[in-house]
Amino acid sequence: MAREFEVRREQDLLATPEQVWDAVATGPGNLGWLYPMEAEPRVGGKATRGDATDVAWEPPRHFAVRATQDGGFSNTLTYRIEPGDGGRATCAWESTGCTRASSTTPGTGTPSPTRPRSTSTSTSTASPST
Repeated sequence: MAREFEVRREQDLLATPEQVWDAVATGPGNLGWLYPMEAEPRVGGKATRGDATDVAWEPPRHFAVRATQDGGFSNTLTYRIEPGDGGRATCAWESTGCTRASSTTPGTGTPSPTRPRSTSTSTSTASPST
């Protein structure tokens, strides 16, 4: 049985909403801090990270991409960007989806524990790298 997950983070950044958008929704920006991924700039556009599709595209405020794989895995990454004072922005990030079903713990042959859906929230301050 697949298990649902949800992780949330919120960060105040020393960057404008446009700079944050470029970091999360463009190939060069994404590569600078996470992994290579290009996204077609539209809802329904394809992203180059697995079998992924853009499900929200509202520059520079809201970007979301959903990836799915065989076996029940899915993950939606959502970024909501809000302007702040003095050239700052707040980025709320959420990852939600389902893990693959696994009947045993890898390498042990023993049944895997079932974990309930959980939520994690944190706030931090960061600045973009140059």
